[in-house]
Parts: sequence; structure tokens; C-alpha cells
Amino acid sequence: MFTLTLISSHPISIDTYKKEVENAVELLYSADHFHYFFTDRDGTLKSYSCSYPSSIQPAYSGVIQAQFARRCAQTCVILTTAPLMHIGVLDVSTIPNGYYYFGASAGREWFIDSGHNFKDESIMKGEKADVLASAYTRISHLLEESEFRPFTWVGSGLQKHYGHLTIAYQDVYRSITETQGKRLFEEVEKIIKDVDPQGTRLQLASTEFDIKVYMKTETDGRVFDKGDGLRMLCEKMHCDLTEGNVLVCGDSSTDIPMLKECLIRNPKGVYTIWVTVNDQLKKEVRALCASFDNSNVAFVSCPEVLLGAMAQATIREITITRTRKLSRNVV
Repeated sequence: MFTLTLISSHPISIDTYKKEVENAVELLYSADHFHYFFTDRDGTLKSYSCSYPSSIQPAYSGVIQAQFARRCAQTCVILTTAPLMHIGVLDVSTIPNGYYYFGASAGREWFIDSGHNFKDESIMKGEKADVLASAYTRISHLLEESEFRPFTWVGSGLQKHYGHLTIAYQDVYRSITETQGKRLFEEVEKIIKDVDPQGTRLQLASTEFDIKVYMKTETDGRVFDKGDGLRMLCEKMHCDLTEGNVLVCGDSSTDIPMLKECLIRNPKGVYTIWVTVNDQLKKEVRALCASFDNSNVAFVSCPEVLLGAMAQATIREITITRTRKLSRNVV
């Protein structure tokens, strides 16, 4: 029954669904088994929701991902830009405990298991943390004004991540006019310029749905990304990505640094599946892989195709059999 649910969610047709699943499964079969599986969540393993609190993972999705972790990979990691807790990724996940590590806020905070958690301690105190906190307070007050109060309920509203802020100014149903979204962006921009007049501590950016306020890194003033988060995990958990095959799944430009970091460490052993219909993003992914002489790439149109391929990959005999380690010692 759940197979029909997956097929019915495809944006094009049943035949396209089957063809995309076939291509993705062929890629998974060619690798046979993965030492590491790194993936984004929203937009990759689950379709976007109108708000993050309602973005609860379907039970069948949790089962598929747990079975894939048990049968096809040794160490599995969900790496997202969402917060970890307080309406974060742990609150909306239905995967049984012990199968996945969870990296939140682009990998600045990590949940390995109930006894192993760590975060980027370099941003816990200092001027940049104070400036980000000030920006959050000012934006919170802005959203209390009658003109901007509706943005409290748009998408994920105002989210405080570990090291950055997110303010939704559009949802998946396009219920906000361009003028309204532009007005919010302009006001947020004024706040950022006011709390950080030199532009040395914070960076303002926007995506299709969100306005983002990033805390710049101490070393070179750039924005912390998923590549940085992945490096922190490898350092703390002693993950050697040169071992075996590595599967990377994503759906947006924020996932590119995660793919790049894996390619740098294991150029021949990386396999990647992207959930996107964006031709520019496809071109960027292909070009990045080609620069490492890697062609292990597949594209699918929606998360349900990826889930279908993962489910198919679990019902076969796997050549390599390894014992999964549910946790490792944290440094």
C-alpha cells in the first residue's frame, strides 16, 4: 500500500517514477554497500511542509530509512540546517533510535545518541553571539507588529538555530505576495545593518522561501556550511571517509559543500542522488563530480522516488557484510 502512496506523489507520471527509481536503484546496486551515508532531510527524504512543526516524518519513511541503515550502510547521518531541538529535527523524526547520527544547524550541533552530543563551542560566547542574539530580539519585535505578524505563521516562522537565524517569507503554496515578502526583507536588512554596521559579524542571505542571517566564522569571516559540519563530525567521531563507498543525498545548493567534502576525501568512492528538477543545480552537481573524475550521479524528481529506491535496495543479497556500530566514542 505504501508503494502506491509513493507513486501517487510523483509530480510527472507513474512511468517517470518507475524510470527514476530504476536509475537510482542501479546506482545503489553498483556500490553494493556504503561505509557512510550522508543526507539532507527536508526536500530530500521528505517533501517540504507548510511549516516545520507539521513536518513530521511519515512512519513508512522512518521504517525505510532504518532498514536501509541496517542493510545497506554502516554509518548513517542526517545533516540539516534545521535546529536540533525545540521544534527541531529530533522532534519531527520517526526513525528508531540508534540508526542515524543527527547534525543540525548545518552541522554546528550534533546528536549521536542519548549519551553523546557535541557542538561548535567557538560561537557560544563573544561579540558575534551577542550581535546574533540582538538581531533575533529585534526581529522578534518586528514580527509583533500588525503588518508583519502573519509571517509568524508562514513556513517555519522565525527559527533560532545554533549560529544563524531563519525567517520564512514565503511558503510552498505561494500565499505571500512579492510586495509583502520584499517589505519584510527590507526591514530585516535594516536591523542587520543597525546591529552590525561594519558587516563583520553577520551575513544576510535569502532563498526561495527564507531569509537567513548567518554568523560569520572567526577565522576567515565566511559562513559555516555543511562541509564544515561534516569535517567537525569526522574529527570528533574519527570517521575515515577514505574507507569504502560514500552515499550523499541532497536537494539544494546548501548541500553542495557536503558533497564536495566527501569528494575531496574519497573522489572515486562517492555516489550521489539528488532530489531536484532544477537544471542549474543538476549542472552544478555534475560539474562538481566531473572535476573529481566521478560520474556516480543520479537525479530524481521528488523524495518519494528516493525512498522507493532505498526500499528496493534493502530487499536483495548484499555482497559485503559488516557489523554496524551504533555509536563511537566522542573526543
